[in-house]
Parts: sequence; C-alpha cells; structure tokens
Amino acid sequence: MYGVVIIILFMPAVFGGVNNAILNVTTRVVGIRKDNVSAFIDKEYADDFKKLNIKIENSGEKRIFIEKCTILSNGVGGDAYIQFRSLDSKIKKIQIPSNKIIIAESVGDKNSNYAQ
Repeated sequence: MYGVVIIILFMPAVFGGVNNAILNVTTRVVGIRKDNVSAFIDKEYADDFKKLNIKIENSGEKRIFIEKCTILSNGVGGDAYIQFRSLDSKIKKIQIPSNKIIIAESVGDKNSNYAQ
C-alpha cells in the first residue's frame, strides 16, 4: 500500500515538471490534503490564530473552531499544516501537531460527524 502512495506522490516529479495542480490533486487523492474543511483545534493554540488575524470561534472548554481551511499532511508524521485566509484576506499557514486537530466532515456544521 505504501509503495503505491509513494509512486503516486512522486510520479509528477519523475515524469516532467511538477505542476502545482497535479501535486494538489495527487495529495487530495491519497488523503494528505483536505480542502475547504472546518476543524476543531485545541484551545492552547487560540493565541497563535489571533496573532495571525484569523477568525476563530470557541467550541466548548477545550477547542476552538476554524472554518474553510485546508489541512496539509494530516496523519503523516507528527505535524499538520493548516492553511487559511486571514481577516485581511492574506493566505496564512500554521503548523500544529496532528493529534491536536479534529477535522469536521462538512464546512460550517459544528454538529456533524467528525473524524480525527
């Protein structure tokens, strides 16, 4: 299984220039990239999001809620990158341990079934 994933990930680099669109599609297919999702993140990172000018909502005592973000590399290695637009419309990224993020299945539905 891992051999197939490695081949899919590195095939664009071997067979010509790495096109950003091809790389994005490949990472989505193998589950490394999740676009336009909502995420629950441990509250200990709330100040980091505020410093980046990101709109957050409290979701109970332990988590904050972020809408319309892209999760990169969740579940591969120890960290994930969360990419989103700040309130001033700039694209920002933050690195957070994967075990501190819960991804919601549908954007904007805080009561949806969600998986870590």
